[in-house]
Amino acid sequence: MARIITTEGGATQIAPANGKFFSLEELRKAIGGGYIEIVRLNEYASLVIDEDGKRKDLDVNYYATTIAKKNKAISPHDYIVGNAVFVLNEELD
Repeated sequence: MARIITTEGGATQIAPANGKFFSLEELRKAIGGGYIEIVRLNEYASLVIDEDGKRKDLDVNYYATTIAKKNKAISPHDYIVGNAVFVLNEELD
């Protein structure tokens, strides 16, 4: 079961429509559109973010940034912007 993490700090649980894997379109919709980028947190989970979020000047997502930094998935000076989807790797096809 995945969660959309908003820039405001909210989290909404989501599930793949087919019950097993998220489609590309489902992930795009969850982050608000655009190209997706997968940030691998560990062997079990990832964050799905908007690849062009910084260029689009989206708001910083402090909660997703904290998750990524704790897992050493991004550099100490980097940050995540826009909505992010915290997803189990087994839900990605």
